[in-house]
Amino acid sequence: MKKSVLLLSVGVMVIGMAACHKPVEAPEPQVEEVVEETVEGVAEEPVEETEETEEEVGLANPWSASDAEEAGAVGVSFVAPEGAENVEWSKMEDGDTTLYQMVFDLDGRTYTAREKVTSEAEDLSGTYYDWVAEEDITLQNWADGNMTGKMCRYIGEDEWVDLCTWFDVEIGISYSLTVSDTDLDGFDIVAVASQMCPY
Repeated sequence: MKKSVLLLSVGVMVIGMAACHKPVEAPEPQVEEVVEETVEGVAEEPVEETEETEEEVGLANPWSASDAEEAGAVGVSFVAPEGAENVEWSKMEDGDTTLYQMVFDLDGRTYTAREKVTSEAEDLSGTYYDWVAEEDITLQNWADGNMTGKMCRYIGEDEWVDLCTWFDVEIGISYSLTVSDTDLDGFDIVAVASQMCPY
């Protein structure tokens, strides 16, 4: 009888000890699963934010495709000068009017030309430099050689920028032409603008 009680007591102790160890072993895989889920969740969040950011940047672009015919419908539009390559047109709604842009390559330089219907002369270039030179100019071909405008130049350590602006008072359209290069010494942006007359 004593042996049975003793064996029974020992058995209960063994079962009790085994039962005490089970909860310790069981949570370990659960902890790993929780950690994995947390890590996966953290890894996914930045990817989603990046995708949304890229989409927002894409949607924020105010420019859309256009062409010379559409730009010409608003009045007298410029044309790409002879020899121009990679000519691309785009437009941007600007209040009640539309700003048209033509980008082209000529003689190894990339030019940006813009035009918009305005009530007075406007600088459409979107350039903000401390110009080192400014002068009044006259464009050949435009308005029988009587089209006046302004030419500006910026000279930096690694970049030169030329800007030419003019305004057709008869039809109310402002124009601008810009180009940049490492050195524009001896270059004449007015001559390029003169070639852009559509008639």
